[in-house]
Amino acid sequence: MNKIDNAKLIASVTRGIGRVDFVAQDPPVAKAGLRALRDVRQAAKSCGQLANEVRSSLLRSADI
Repeated sequence: MNKIDNAKLIASVTRGIGRVDFVAQDPPVAKAGLRALRDVRQAAKSCGQLANEVRSSLLRSADI
């Protein structure tokens, strides 16, 4: 079994973190991320409304 070279591993992880930070701070990426977050929040709200409507419909159908 090969040993892990800690120095190389740390250097590789550090480079990766730097790249992720750079990409995350890129203005188009940040703008798209915020837009996606708003869309996800709206989708969650819509799913909640759908669940409420389905529940109400099921309760109404019990009277039939």
